[in-house]
Amino acid sequence: MRIPELRHHIFCYLPLKDIKACRLVCHEWNATAVPLLIATSRIRFHNRDEARTPDRFIEEFQTGELLDKCNNFFFDCVHNWIEYDELLRFIEKFGDTMKELTIYGAYVHPFKKLSLDARIKLIPSQLTKLDIVCSDTILTVSMGRLQNIKTLRLVGCILEITGGAVCAPVELHLSNLHFSINDFKINIVMKLNHLFDFHNLKDIHVDSSDSNFKLDLSEGALKLNNLEYINFKAKKQKSSKWTVRKLMVDTETEYTSPTGMVFEELSFDGPALDAEILPTTLRILEMDGTDVKLLHRKAVQNLVNLKYLLFHGTRSSNLAAFRNCANLTHLHLCAGYEVFEELLINVKLIAKTVKVFRLSDEYVLLGKIDSEMETVIMENISIKQYDDTEIDRVINAWWTDDNVSF
Repeated sequence: MRIPELRHHIFCYLPLKDIKACRLVCHEWNATAVPLLIATSRIRFHNRDEARTPDRFIEEFQTGELLDKCNNFFFDCVHNWIEYDELLRFIEKFGDTMKELTIYGAYVHPFKKLSLDARIKLIPSQLTKLDIVCSDTILTVSMGRLQNIKTLRLVGCILEITGGAVCAPVELHLSNLHFSINDFKINIVMKLNHLFDFHNLKDIHVDSSDSNFKLDLSEGALKLNNLEYINFKAKKQKSSKWTVRKLMVDTETEYTSPTGMVFEELSFDGPALDAEILPTTLRILEMDGTDVKLLHRKAVQNLVNLKYLLFHGTRSSNLAAFRNCANLTHLHLCAGYEVFEELLINVKLIAKTVKVFRLSDEYVLLGKIDSEMETVIMENISIKQYDDTEIDRVINAWWTDDNVSF
């Protein structure tokens, strides 16, 4: 470890807390660790403290190692807005060193129209990560400045469509977003597939509920790590050839129409889920909704690769539907935040194949746990004893989704 190059190579693989600890060993280790810490640091501005404003930073850090090494800047101004002009002055001064830029709620006067030149200066062309979240004010971003972006997150923005370079992100987050051409908002719905190059895309998180865009799942044959689609209209989608590791669906979505999409994990929070259209590749199912309606329950037995089930909810018949899953080994039952009464769970409804069982919150466990289980975790629950007649009455009531109490 006395060789600086070897020490630097090893430090590059360490987590941040371990690099900090290495600084304390000796002067040589400190000299190796400090540049790595600066390179992984983020300079954060807000105007709740005068010393943390961009203008004050310009006064105190005109030059130095901090700006030479650090290229990640965060303007945090949700509650106390940093004026757009102040933000722009800083970017004009130090934009050449920026690789990652985060802006939360920069204030633009509602009667001030930003010039094209100002919008271009806002986004340094060499940025690889851009994260802008606006709620009470709107920033207009020029699409022509995003050619090097790998991670893009825009919330509450106007994205101006321009000719020239095309953005080819690896990670894309879009919500409450509208598109414009020549300072005029487009009233028609735009396809994201036509505005971005999806060739390198691995993660998509989009909310089209208050936006003028949509995502067409039928174009191409993408292979994604994560797809989160809020306001997803399964019935209006054509057959998809996309392959997704994890699909996340929101509270407003009914997944009751086949899409053709293949995925391994599903996090579902909608009102209705059809088991018949789930792919046999499904390994992990998380039913977030406390009152999800599960259609074609008998089709659950076709999910031969399902191993992990996380179940939030009050519909006990949904749980009973998974008793015949041949390879289900992990089961986690969690009542959820919206449940304020005890829910009865009979161990007879748990699949015999379950080896790891976790029970959380407002559930009351009926009966004895199978001794063949390898791990049982109980959190904030109670165990009650009932005779067989009462348990049978519970089972019959569950099959009709009635609420049962003793």
